[in-house]
Amino acid sequence: ASVNLQLNGIRNFFKFACKKDLCLNNPAEHIESLKNNAKRRDFLTADEVNQLIDQIEHPIGKVIIRTLAYSGLRISECLALTFDDIDFDKNKIYVRNGKGNKPRTVPLAASLKEVLENYLAGSRRFIDSDFIFATAKTGSFSSQYINRLIQVAVKKLGWDKHVTAHTLRHSF
Repeated sequence: ASVNLQLNGIRNFFKFACKKDLCLNNPAEHIESLKNNAKRRDFLTADEVNQLIDQIEHPIGKVIIRTLAYSGLRISECLALTFDDIDFDKNKIYVRNGKGNKPRTVPLAASLKEVLENYLAGSRRFIDSDFIFATAKTGSFSSQYINRLIQVAVKKLGWDKHVTAHTLRHSF
């Protein structure tokens, strides 16, 4: 991808130079781009997702990872959810700041709805933060912390797969 990006830049430079009569011909126009071998994406089966969730010891981290796995949200979208973003009556999650700041609506799975309602009715109600996923100390979570929880769980399970929060999105 990097080589192709450079080649494209060179081709466009010579194209521009020829338009401005700075050169007679474009020596780069016949250079072909390299084949881009797309990176293989790891994903988890439903059983593997459940095994991963079972290995998470942090109670809020477990709810976050379940939310990622059952909704397909990006980690940044999940951690930015506020109380206004989940409509339990309509079974919808409103993502306000998705990729490219494009808002979208995601269905709220029945199994996830129950988990979120239990979480919000439990210890979460004593934390003063606008974010749904919050700790009393900081009022939020970081994506690095969630990925670290996942890495610890993957190591416990003895998997060779490269699993991150984004892997859960691909698995969804």
